[in-house]
Amino acid sequence: MRYVEVDGLRSSVIGLGTWQFGSREWGYGEAYATEIAPALVRRALELGITMLDTAEVYGPGRSERIVGAALAEVPPAARDGLVTATKFLPIAPTEAILARQAAGSRRRLGVDALDLYYAHWPNPLVSVRRTMQALRPLVAEGVVRRVGIRGVGPVPAVCAGAAELDHRVAPGVVREDADGDAAAGGGGDDEVGGVGLEP
Repeated sequence: MRYVEVDGLRSSVIGLGTWQFGSREWGYGEAYATEIAPALVRRALELGITMLDTAEVYGPGRSERIVGAALAEVPPAARDGLVTATKFLPIAPTEAILARQAAGSRRRLGVDALDLYYAHWPNPLVSVRRTMQALRPLVAEGVVRRVGIRGVGPVPAVCAGAAELDHRVAPGVVREDADGDAAAGGGGDDEVGGVGLEP
């Protein structure tokens, strides 16, 4: 497995997306949620996958609970290298609402802090800058380690959002090191990375 590192966050280049975990509308059934989905998490970890991506809306909330239950079975030493990423619905991204949403996700996932917490999509009525401002208290409190917005696209919007969190943004260039692992470069203490959700 290859890995990338951005801003101190090391992750496998392939993550496990869990959108279908607990989603009854896809017809997977109870056995999928209780047997197959946890087995998929275990197998992903065996293969060296360290990023588990979910969202509060998947299931709704059930995907986070399934991932959390699977994580509870992982030995503490092995959990240290895992990246727990979840997305929030940015319907009204204010400080109080995001604090409640993040607390719910942390509870369902069984973690003290979310490694990556990002908006499921940009809210066209709320600027990226304002969304990042609303996330700032969660980062300051330590209950969220890194933030983002899925599907923003233009780098200036991402840079403006990162600036709200006092991050200096440098372009992240992924390269392979001598061991074949990937590492991000770009010359900055804080860098912006991307999570590709589809191939």
